[in-house]
Amino acid sequence: MLFRSVATPTRALENCRRDATGPQFRHVRSCLVGSSGDPRVLVWGDSHASMLAPAAEWTATAAQRTALVLGNPSCPPLLGLDVEYFVVRTCAENNRDIVRWLNAPSSSIGGVLLPARWPYYSGLPTPAGGAPSWL
Repeated sequence: MLFRSVATPTRALENCRRDATGPQFRHVRSCLVGSSGDPRVLVWGDSHASMLAPAAEWTATAAQRTALVLGNPSCPPLLGLDVEYFVVRTCAENNRDIVRWLNAPSSSIGGVLLPARWPYYSGLPTPAGGAPSWL
């Protein structure tokens, strides 16, 4: 399946630790947050995953754990889906690599969050404009 995207990439996260011993992927940068050690939780999704990095950092630090954030703009965490993003299609390959890493015996991940702009990828209309008037 191919999905066309007109989004722009988000800027790099500033509080990420890049660890040479941690997982490395070709199309998304690993962002370790929280305490040192192997990551126990994975936050994997499109740019919405990156937006949750501060919450992941706060929670992981409070629990004295490490979280891994993998946010790839306009790339939902779905297998078999490719997104046309700046003409280079890397989504399906990236997601296969992440799942392969998750399934490896050496993976320390015990939980996965999958944040994304889900209505956007469904092909259904998404809300436009500002916040609802009742907020």
